[in-house]
Amino acid sequence: MHPTVTQSWRDFYVFTYATGMTSGISLAEQIGEKGGEAARRYVDEMLKAGASAPTLQILSNAGVNLETSAPIIDMLDLFEETLEEFDRIRTEAYGRSRS
Repeated sequence: MHPTVTQSWRDFYVFTYATGMTSGISLAEQIGEKGGEAARRYVDEMLKAGASAPTLQILSNAGVNLETSAPIIDMLDLFEETLEEFDRIRTEAYGRSRS
């Protein structure tokens, strides 16, 4: 196996990235919607926490409960918005496709 891809075959390796991206997107959405309150919660409850508690608890204290569907919905909403923006830009540049 190529040395740069062996890590992707470890158990749950990709899951770590997926949960990290989902958590980050949810935090960013909260900061965008609630401003300073959510930003302070992120700094005080997550960044300052370090490794002082289990990861799920730290995330929950920061406002991201990975035991619910809310963070996944935030991520999927952003994905949908990104696809729509891509389609709009592509259509402006190249016109509507015939497929």
